[in-house]
Amino acid sequence: GAVTYYVDKNYAGGCGDTNPGTATQPWCTIGRSTTSLVPGDTVVVRPGVYNESITPVSGATGAYVTYQGEPGAILDGTGSCATCRGFNIASRMYVRVTGFEVRNFLNSTYDAINILGTSHHIELLNLRVHDSWNGIIMEADTNKITIRDSEVYNVRYGVGFESTTHDITVERVTSHHNQVLDSYGNGDGFSGDEGTYNITIRDSSAYNNLDAGF
Repeated sequence: GAVTYYVDKNYAGGCGDTNPGTATQPWCTIGRSTTSLVPGDTVVVRPGVYNESITPVSGATGAYVTYQGEPGAILDGTGSCATCRGFNIASRMYVRVTGFEVRNFLNSTYDAINILGTSHHIELLNLRVHDSWNGIIMEADTNKITIRDSEVYNVRYGVGFESTTHDITVERVTSHHNQVLDSYGNGDGFSGDEGTYNITIRDSSAYNNLDAGF
């Protein structure tokens, strides 16, 4: 059956990536989970600042792999490699990411959250994404993506739909104060390329962006 694992770098009893990943013997890093998660599993990330770049593993039909951040779980790009994204969802399917703050992925052309390749059935829920190069970017032929109850701010592009990404639902997302942090020269709330289609945005807002809101 489905298994729930735990990451807690600040656990009073100590953490270790050789641990079994239980609540009382948690892992130290989120990345450790990629060698153990199978469809239907969940990894719960307890409060702390995790300086990592995460490439999730895929779930399956009816069996999402879930990355669940508890309040105070922060994925932070400070000191990370020059080509790191926060969540790098590359040709994955049936993945749910919920509850994280994602920040400081400032390296040029990389994003706090990037969905690319042939990814489909991706859910991004209850996220706070800020102070990064771009916020949430979907590209290539990614499809069947849901973004809900999230906030994106102080990035160059807030939420971007690129290439031929399609069948996207955005609900209750706020994208604001996106602006030039250097010479990039843009700052949109939500933006879509010409080839994208079937994009639905409901109950969402964009304000105080340097360029377009939508």
